[in-house]
This record gives sequence, structure tokens and C-alpha cells, in this order.
Amino acid sequence: MKGRVDAWGDFGLPKTSAGERDVPLAPMAINALKQQRLSVANGPDGLVFPSDEGTPLDHHNILSRVWTPLLVGAGLFKLHATRLDADGNPLKITKYNFHALRHAAASLFIEQKLSPKRVQTIMGHSSITVTFDTYGHLFEDDAADQTAVAEIEARLLS
Repeated sequence: MKGRVDAWGDFGLPKTSAGERDVPLAPMAINALKQQRLSVANGPDGLVFPSDEGTPLDHHNILSRVWTPLLVGAGLFKLHATRLDADGNPLKITKYNFHALRHAAASLFIEQKLSPKRVQTIMGHSSITVTFDTYGHLFEDDAADQTAVAEIEARLLS
């Protein structure tokens, strides 16, 4: 099934035409997804990560049962000054939300020198302006700029 599931578990089309795209994945990720797909019963919606009932996983459950414990285990949290958990300890507030994975991926694509247009396509941005407004600072390369200016100067003087 192509499409998306919203916060209420309802299936729908992508929000924009840019939302329907192929996303490159590392071979390790492809293999893990194939193994996961084979390990679950083939429900009516063909979900790779269904709930026990075969329905889409609840976003809040993913955060509370997987994401938050993962970040806390990795030490990526801060203690809340005044809020306490059920045991009376300072509440652990994670430093990153789930959406940070998207930004990390875009940053890594840029670090690997993918073109801005390719990053726009992969990220599903509706325009290159969105890509540059969000990630433009990561495309900057002061050392390369200095090298380019020196090369221009050398060509002009020759």
C-alpha cells in the first residue's frame, strides 16, 4: 500500500504530490525491512509494523515504548527541574523528537554531497525553496569557496 497513516490511524494519500517518491535505503535497512515483513502476518493493509491487531501502530505508543526508552538508554535526555515521574524522580525529557531522524537523514545526504535538487526530491519538499530554507546552511563550504575564488583569480591573471 502506498500512502500514509495519520495520527488517528486513518489511511490516506500523501499530503502533496511530492510525498509519493522513492527513498534510497542502505542495503542493511532493506534487508531488515524484508525480514520484518516476513515475520508478521499479512494483514489486510500489508503493514510492515502492524499492531497485534494488524492495525497501524499508535504514534504515542511508539514514542513512549520505543523512542523515549532508546534515547534515555543512550543518555540523550535532560532532567526536568520541577516535574517528577511516578517514582518521585525528576522526569527525563528527551533531547530529540522523532522528527529529528528526518533532519539527521537530510544532513547526512548533504554531507555525502547529494545535490540540493536530489535532497529536495528525497525529502519530499514541494519546492527547492523549502529545502534551502531548512538546510541551506549545510550546503555552505567556506574552504571550497576560498579555493574557487583563488582559482578564479589565477585564471584571470593568466
